[in-house]
Amino acid sequence: MTNSTNNLLPRVKAVWRREQILHLTEGALAFARWGLVLFLAAGFTDWMIGRWLTELPAVGRSVLLLVVLGVPLYKAWRAGWNAIRPFNATRTALQIEEQKGGMASLLVTGLQLKDSAKRQGTSDALCELTCQKAEASASDIRAKEAVLFDSLRRPAMIALVAGILFGVIAATNGPLLMAGLSRIFAPWCVVSYPTRTQLELDGGDRVVQEGKPVRIAASMAGVVPRKAKIALRTGKGKPRVHRLPVSDGECEYVIETAYRGFEYRWTAGDARSEWRRVEVIHAPNIERAELRLEFPEYTRRPVQQVEALTVTVPETTRIQWTLSLDRPVREATLVLAGEDPVALAISADGLTVKAERTATESRAYAFTWMEREHGFVFTSPNNYLQVAPDRPPHVELTSPDRNIYATLGRKLDLAFRGRDDHGIAESVVCYRIDKAKEKKIDFTPAKP
Repeated sequence: MTNSTNNLLPRVKAVWRREQILHLTEGALAFARWGLVLFLAAGFTDWMIGRWLTELPAVGRSVLLLVVLGVPLYKAWRAGWNAIRPFNATRTALQIEEQKGGMASLLVTGLQLKDSAKRQGTSDALCELTCQKAEASASDIRAKEAVLFDSLRRPAMIALVAGILFGVIAATNGPLLMAGLSRIFAPWCVVSYPTRTQLELDGGDRVVQEGKPVRIAASMAGVVPRKAKIALRTGKGKPRVHRLPVSDGECEYVIETAYRGFEYRWTAGDARSEWRRVEVIHAPNIERAELRLEFPEYTRRPVQQVEALTVTVPETTRIQWTLSLDRPVREATLVLAGEDPVALAISADGLTVKAERTATESRAYAFTWMEREHGFVFTSPNNYLQVAPDRPPHVELTSPDRNIYATLGRKLDLAFRGRDDHGIAESVVCYRIDKAKEKKIDFTPAKP
């Protein structure tokens, strides 16, 4: 067999190769035009949401990325990539015969009879004749004629237009396009779109002490507007927007007294910052107060436990405070009006403080705390320690109610009323006759 008889398989393989190039190109053009259009649409959506609503989070941009990649891949698969297959001479030969017509499976038979193992039971001479006819027919096979690229014109034009649009945007606003590429194809990155107004905040998230003023400032460059806006929100409430004048590229907003945490965001020209948080640290609150009162002996009162911080006690009562706080402290003091602060004992976790003092006079008192985490110092509201001094008993003779004259042997009834702020321990009746020496009689009242 001459070299001319070896054209069949290479011609069939050339047709298959051109067909695969066609399918690859069809898929690539579909991927390119859909990918470019969807990327521009996703970038515009991301920019518009960030411009007028809020910064699109990474999750939202990840969804856009899935759309930008998923839809073009599906379109490319449908357009041609699903037809990409490994080389199969018989299948390609059938396609060629179907296109040309009138070959009566000559190419397929010639390819099959080239394998000597498939000639069993068949005349070798007839097989050679068939192979020669198939080889002769293969000389008319042209890959360019068998596989036409005319179907690529329209997809190529659409992809070209999309590419030109992409190029125009890249040439006119490259930074904007690069920001869009970074935000869409790397949604985990923190990238902002360029703006004509450059906005720089004076500090980011911060922690402040309750009751202290908060100053929020921003500086602007580039196209500086005459006014800027600051939006404030607490929790999930609707933001409150304040318009503020811009002076020499600077703008500030001052909160005289901060009592709860909030978030803020600046808007100036076409620039808008991210939400920043201000955390307000509240004073440690007394969750539980226990006062142990050890009364002086003369009162004959047992030890008492109370939960009130404002108390009235007898003079020289020993008071022990045990306070449970809702947040740990590193330092704590007891401040009695007119006296120097007294340090309190603090537990290891900083949530319990103890103090002890003998009540000698009435005073207002308060506690100071140094919060453990940030070192902020707070003073509690005033409480009051009322000290009742020990007053002398009051005795009143009730019978007889005035001086009387009596005769010898007459029975005389004496009665008195005694009062004391802590009770009467003992009573004595004293009397004398004709200026004689005073005599005493112990008297036990019927009631204490």
